[in-house]
Amino acid sequence: MRRLISYLFMAALLSAPIPLQAQPVTSPPEFGNYNITAKLIDLTAAGVGTYDSVDQGNRYSRGANISINFVSETTASVVVAIQGKDTTTGTYYDICATNALTTVGFTLMTVYPGTATSGVKSGANCNGPLSGIWRIEARVSGSNPNLTLSVGVGLVL
Repeated sequence: MRRLISYLFMAALLSAPIPLQAQPVTSPPEFGNYNITAKLIDLTAAGVGTYDSVDQGNRYSRGANISINFVSETTASVVVAIQGKDTTTGTYYDICATNALTTVGFTLMTVYPGTATSGVKSGANCNGPLSGIWRIEARVSGSNPNLTLSVGVGLVL
């Protein structure tokens, strides 16, 4: 009888649903993406400005790979940052940010504890953990900028 209860308990644990991708904080508590990439920003913009994704919840991941695909630009300069949120004050802070991106192309930014922060050809590598609540921010500047940009994030366990 004891063994049967043990098997039933294990079967219940193994049949729990596993979330498929990152979800906004307002979603049910099963968020976290288990290394599946989610697109957070799909931006076509004309003009200077700051563009933020919705807040994302992180329950299980230590870090993230942020893929930035800069498709087209006209006199645009973009800094992409991953920001943590201080839940007591609602203040956002940069965890990692790229240098100014001024040409089309692909850039990978990595945030993970123990990541080497030197030797990066393009993008940024930042040594440190991903916070519990975070977002992506794109800061567009330049003289009459016009651009197309997408940012995807894959959380790393």
